[in-house]
Amino acid sequence: MKTQSAIIEQALFMAECGVLASTICDRLKITDTTFYNWKRRFNGLNAAAIDQLTELQQTNRLLQKQVKQLSLDKQVLQDVIRNSLPTENREQQIPGIMDAQPITTNRVRQLLLLK
Repeated sequence: MKTQSAIIEQALFMAECGVLASTICDRLKITDTTFYNWKRRFNGLNAAAIDQLTELQQTNRLLQKQVKQLSLDKQVLQDVIRNSLPTENREQQIPGIMDAQPITTNRVRQLLLLK
């Protein structure tokens, strides 16, 4: 059984050889929309490159989701700091944070909303 990327490569190769899109779609049992999406996204790539691109896109989506969640977490924690620690008490926290984490004084000050 062929992989998805091999089917995409076959469809695009057939198109390069002059086979009509409707014929390709009928043979592979795909819609015109699917074929043209493949052509737009993967034209000129072989199956290995298609797999690699697809994997990179999935990884990128996951990383974007994680960055969004971490940004939200950071904002929530900074709101807690802002509402629970007076500015002078935040200064006192800097040495302890730096002992516990590999972080610079400037970064700690930013995170504690001192800069």
